[in-house]
Amino acid sequence: TLKKKDYINFSNHNTPYLQSEKNEWTKRREKNRDAARKSRRKQTERADELHESLEHSNSALHKEIAALKKELHLLTTSLERHEPYCRLPSKGTYLTDDVDVRMM
Repeated sequence: TLKKKDYINFSNHNTPYLQSEKNEWTKRREKNRDAARKSRRKQTERADELHESLEHSNSALHKEIAALKKELHLLTTSLERHEPYCRLPSKGTYLTDDVDVRMM
C-alpha cells in the first residue's frame, strides 16, 4: 500500500502524484520539448533553403534581364544604322502587288 510520503504535490493544482507519474510526465514533457525544438530547426532549415533558392533564381533573372537589355540595344542600334539604306517602306506599311497598304 502507498503511504502519504509516496505522493508528492506536482502541478499548479496541487494534485498529488506518485513519483513514478511525475517521472513519466517529466519524460513526456521533455520529449515534447525536443520534438518542438526539432520541428522549429527543420522549419528554419526549410526557410533558409527556400531563401537561398530564391536568391539564386533572382540572380539568374537579373543576369537574363541584363543580357536581354544588351541584345535590345544592339538590335536597336543595328536597325537605326540600317534604316537610311533600307528600301522597304517605313513602319506600319507594306506593299501588296505594287499597292501601298497602311497597317491598321
